[in-house]
Amino acid sequence: MPITHPPTPGNVLWVTAHPRAASLNGRLFLEGVDALSTRYYQVATSDLYAQGFNAVLGDGDLGDLAGVPGNLAVQAGESYAAGQLPADVQAEQAKLAAAELLVLQFPLWWYGPPAILKGWFDRVLTDQFAYGDLDPELGVPRRYGDGGLAGRRALVIVTAGEDERSIGPRGISGDLDSLLFPLTTGCSGTRGSRCWICMWCTTPMPWIPRRWTRR
Repeated sequence: MPITHPPTPGNVLWVTAHPRAASLNGRLFLEGVDALSTRYYQVATSDLYAQGFNAVLGDGDLGDLAGVPGNLAVQAGESYAAGQLPADVQAEQAKLAAAELLVLQFPLWWYGPPAILKGWFDRVLTDQFAYGDLDPELGVPRRYGDGGLAGRRALVIVTAGEDERSIGPRGISGDLDSLLFPLTTGCSGTRGSRCWICMWCTTPMPWIPRRWTRR
C-alpha cells in the first residue's frame, strides 16, 4: 500500500537547530515564523535545542524490538507501524505530515548541519512513514519526486562563517549546492519535496542575504 501523508493547505513546519536564542539564527527564526504567521499560514515549530531533542537513534526508538538483532532502520519502521515510537518522534512526524512547507534552518558547521538536526532526520524520517513502499509498476522503492512525503516544498536557510568567494563554485570551501547535496537530495529529495536554498554569509559587514538557489 502506498505511503502517503496529504498535507494540510497553509500548514508550515519550521525546524531550527542553533543552541543560542540570542543569535543571528535566533533572530531569523523569530522573524521568519512571524512573517509567515502574519500571512495566514499556520506555523508549527521545532526548536531542537530548546526542546532538548534527543538526536540519537537507538533501542529507545524500537519499542518491542529493543535489543533484538536486526536492521535498525527496518526495526524503527516496524516500531512506527506498531505505534511504538517515542512520543517526541510521533509529535515531530505529526507536524511534518501536516505541513505543506518544511523550513530547515541551521548554521553550517564543519560543512554540514549540526548533529542535532542530522539526528532529527535519523529518528523522524523512519521507514514506513517517509519511505519504504514499492512502486506498483516497477517494483522498486519509491523515492525522490515520488516519495512518501511527495507534493511538499522545502526551504533550507543556512548561515555560514564564509563569504561568497570562499563558498562559491570555485571557492576553497566548496560550492554550497554540493555541500548540501546529501540534505537537499538525500533527505528532502528522497521524500518527494521541491527544495530551495537561502544562504547568509557572515562577513565583517552586518549580515546580508547573499544568494538564493533553487533546486
